[in-house]
Amino acid sequence: MSNWDFINNYGDLRNWGKLDSADIKIEGAGTQCGDVINLYIKLENGIIKDAKFDGDACILSTISADIFLSKIIGMNIKDAVKISENSYLEEFPINVSPGRIGCVLLPLRTLKRSEYGKYC
Repeated sequence: MSNWDFINNYGDLRNWGKLDSADIKIEGAGTQCGDVINLYIKLENGIIKDAKFDGDACILSTISADIFLSKIIGMNIKDAVKISENSYLEEFPINVSPGRIGCVLLPLRTLKRSEYGKYC
């Protein structure tokens, strides 16, 4: 994904919204910037069947949440919470400054703080 595609994706989020039938509903807040991301995840036999998010966050946190949920849909929840921060940052489509890494990692860290984080 080019930087331009990344920015354009902001207007076409695939996973934006609420999931009323979610098995996991968790709010994550950025400690430095005040970003808030809410994750809604539907499980079936431990597999992530659907996932949505909403919140009030910067473009990096918002796009990261969309990309992250696309990545984990179809995964076992135990495997999803084991994704390392370093591997996620390496796969992220743009390089970010050290001060913005928390924005990119907000959705992953939010999932890790859920009850399923014990599988890390």
